Amino acid sequence: QLIETDRGGLVGGFLGQTAVKTGEVIQKALGGVLFIDEAYALARTTTSGEGDMYGTEAIDTLVKGMEDNRNQLVVIVAGYREPMEKFLRSNPGLKSRFTRFIDFPDYSPAELMQIFEQVVTSAGYQLSEEARSRAAALYEAAYNIRAGLSGNARMVRSMFELASVSLANRLEHDP
Repeated sequence: QLIETDRGGLVGGFLGQTAVKTGEVIQKALGGVLFIDEAYALARTTTSGEGDMYGTEAIDTLVKGMEDNRNQLVVIVAGYREPMEKFLRSNPGLKSRFTRFIDFPDYSPAELMQIFEQVVTSAGYQLSEEARSRAAALYEAAYNIRAGLSGNARMVRSMFELASVSLANRLEHDP
């Protein structure tokens, strides 16, 4: 079984509720996998530079739950590299509980274009050569200026959605 969650699924509305909420999620995942997306959000700092008490409580509860249930639970955390390194340093016992790290490199411009073409085709559209050239140039430029936090497959979806809206707006006034 797979239980997927994020900060919202682990953090309660009041101090003290977070430990209970995180504990419940851990209990549901026993015998399977707990996947925490964008786990770095638990290690946020406040505007004063201090750790977020709610996130800290969730992390502390998670560390204890991982130790207490190490033979019944697989925990996978995901997020961008630099924020995840900060997350793993947020609790002295956290990093040692993760034994495998997988770094997924950004998609290349050619891969981005291939994903875009698949999205376009599955939506029932066809790309003109001009549109294909413009998209390829945009993906090349975006790839060259990426900052390590690009979420570049998301960029493909956003670009498709913007293009779809633009097409609809053009066609709205075309008899």
